[in-house]
Formats: sequence, structure tokens, C-alpha cells
Amino acid sequence: MVHYHFNVSPGENVVAYDDIGDLIEDSLVVLAQRRAAWLGDDKAAIQLLANLVDKTAEALAQRIRAARAAGISWEEIADPLGATATEVRLRFADGQA
Repeated sequence: MVHYHFNVSPGENVVAYDDIGDLIEDSLVVLAQRRAAWLGDDKAAIQLLANLVDKTAEALAQRIRAARAAGISWEEIADPLGATATEVRLRFADGQA
């Protein structure tokens, strides 16, 4: 059984076990069902995965904008992304400093 522990107050770390692969597969199946797509069709599966990637990228950008609006530094945002603050700022700044 996978257990999740999420922070309930500022400053606490979020701990989650890595089951992202399972989550992606589950999301792919649900999306295929919603769109009546057959996952045995590689072209359809690629399109569905591309849609998931696009929406995930949008969600990440939204969270980063919200974090910046809340006063979180580029350094703090960069850390969980495994990138430098400069790399993250250049990718997501949209005119922010």
C-alpha cells in the first residue's frame, strides 16, 4: 500500500512515494475511455500521452506562477525541479523578476 503525507502547514516537507508511472498509465486509460480511443493503436496512444504532457506542463506553469505570487523565490522553486534558479526563471518568468 502506498501512503501519502502532505504538508498541512507552511514549512513542512511533502513526502510522497514514487508511483508516477502507475498514475500516468491510469490517466492514459481513463483518457482513452473518455475519448473512445484504443490504446493498441500507437498513434492514438501517442496523441493521448502528448495531451497529458501538455496539460501537465500547463499545470506546472500555473503552480509556479502561484508560488511566485506568494513570494516563493526562484531558488526554492528550482530545487524540486532539479534545475537552477536561472534556468527556471528563464523558462517560466513571463516578465516576472
